[in-house]
Amino acid sequence: MINFKNKTTLTVEVSWGIQREGELFYCNAFGKTGSTSINPFVIYKKMEDNLYNITPKKVNIPSNPFKKSYEYELQNFIGAVKGNNDLISSGKEALKVMQIADAVYKSARSGKEIIFK
Repeated sequence: MINFKNKTTLTVEVSWGIQREGELFYCNAFGKTGSTSINPFVIYKKMEDNLYNITPKKVNIPSNPFKKSYEYELQNFIGAVKGNNDLISSGKEALKVMQIADAVYKSARSGKEIIFK
C-alpha cells in the first residue's frame, strides 16, 4: 500500500504463487466522482447524485492484451527515438518508480513503513 501526500492511496497486489487456473489481471481506480475497472472494462461516473455507466459501447480489446501492451510500448519508444512523438515517461519518472519499488521490497523485508520524498 502506498500513501501519497494528497491522501491518495495506491494498493498493489502481486503474486507468482497464486494457486489457480489461468492468469488473473485487474486494475481498478476509485475517485470521488467515478470509478473504472479493467477486465472487465467499465466506467462509472457520478452526475447529479446518480451513478451512470458511461462505458463506451465499442471498445477494441486485443486478443492478447499483455503482448499488445509491450507492442504499444515498443512503438512509442521507437517513435520517440525517431523524433515522431514524445516519450510516455521521463528518466526522472522511471527513477521514482524504481525508488518506490525498492521501498516496497525494503518494507516487506523489515515489516515496517518506509517514508521517503
